[in-house]
Amino acid sequence: MMSLLGLAMVILSFVVFDKETVIPGFNALLPTVGTCLLIISTKPGTIVHHLLSFPLLVGIGLISYSAYLWHQPLLAFARHRWFDVIPSQEAIILCLGSFALAYISWRFVELPFRDRKQILPRTIWVSSLAGLVFFLSAGFLFTTDFARSNSPNTLSTMEYGSFVSWYSDMGHVCDKWQTEPDVTWCMFGDLQSDRNVVLYGDSHLWAALHSLDASFKKVGLRATWLTGLNVDGFNCSSTIFTGQQITLWNEEKVIQCPDHFRFALSKFQDADVFILLNRWSIKYFYSGGPIDNLGFFNQHLGCEEIQVPFKERTPVDSTGILPQTKENMRQAILNLLDSASSILPTLLVYPVPEVGCDPYRYNLRHKWATGRELETLSFPAAEYDRRNSFVIDIFDQYVAEHSERIKPVRLRTAFCGAGEDAMCSLIADSKPLYVDDDHVFEHGADLIVEEIMKALM
Repeated sequence: MMSLLGLAMVILSFVVFDKETVIPGFNALLPTVGTCLLIISTKPGTIVHHLLSFPLLVGIGLISYSAYLWHQPLLAFARHRWFDVIPSQEAIILCLGSFALAYISWRFVELPFRDRKQILPRTIWVSSLAGLVFFLSAGFLFTTDFARSNSPNTLSTMEYGSFVSWYSDMGHVCDKWQTEPDVTWCMFGDLQSDRNVVLYGDSHLWAALHSLDASFKKVGLRATWLTGLNVDGFNCSSTIFTGQQITLWNEEKVIQCPDHFRFALSKFQDADVFILLNRWSIKYFYSGGPIDNLGFFNQHLGCEEIQVPFKERTPVDSTGILPQTKENMRQAILNLLDSASSILPTLLVYPVPEVGCDPYRYNLRHKWATGRELETLSFPAAEYDRRNSFVIDIFDQYVAEHSERIKPVRLRTAFCGAGEDAMCSLIADSKPLYVDDDHVFEHGADLIVEEIMKALM
């Protein structure tokens, strides 16, 4: 009975677990305890012992460790080839291929190494030491400037492969920091100016900060960036009226964020304007909307952002956590816009186009195939329109009804041009506009800031 129970628990984990299942955690007990029961209780004469003694299953067991070693590099390289989303047919072929390679390595590597008559302990020690020296030396050589400059993974037009590496190298934009209980802000731009601009947002704002700093210094504007709003140590979401991974321990803190946001913003009532910039399609995604997936699937370029469940938000107001419905998400947006524009004149920056692809890897793959780097890369603006229609429609309606206190900063024309047949650029004139699938690079940041400065002036 224990061995049957263990087998049932293992099989059940295949059936009920999916990409939303949190691992590690209590969920992992189902297959691991089931496996323990199998190991302890599957004795000769039991039903499960008879099942697991089937020759095919025994054969898979023998080569399973080699299969485990082979499947990882096969799938890792395939994810590079297909931008993390491997087509089903190719995935099946690769899995079968890992078993074929596993048999070969089991037969000609594992078995000989387990035969002490063929492979002496001294041979293992010497070969292990040689391998260690080789890989350490190779790792050191690959970090040299010569190796990097001659690497086939190097692009002349794109230096960075991630937003984090670029942002870290650029350094912090702020020149002066100030902290009060549960509120942190910093200042940049022209610190001597009497004109003040307040900013709040997520990493889409961070990506534009250095370009904003240069522009503000040029025109004589001081910027106050609200970098952190906390309620008793809990960090409020940049969208205030939506929260993520809300649990019993933080629910009471989450519903205090709206009032805390209003309080923090009221400290800067002498400011000229408040600028609000977020990744709106993620922060106000709801599953019943015009977009099906939290991650953006770029149909034209055939690549898809990896979906991370913790990015999904839930609507919030002073009464508590609300169901993720269209009306509740709509009201959350209106609550945010009301809260901001009732305190300060507000510039509402519309969604930055997401691209789905990693432009560095996309360009690198093109270079491998053709020997040349991409001069241009784009996708239809219709995909941007569809992705952001829910948010943009609400923005447009609110701006039309409250034009005296909120101004739009629309980015579609800057990145994509006008008209239904327009194309949104990732790379233009060999210049990358993005550093990853949704964060802008220097040239993309300049496009955003140019539109912001038009609205400010």
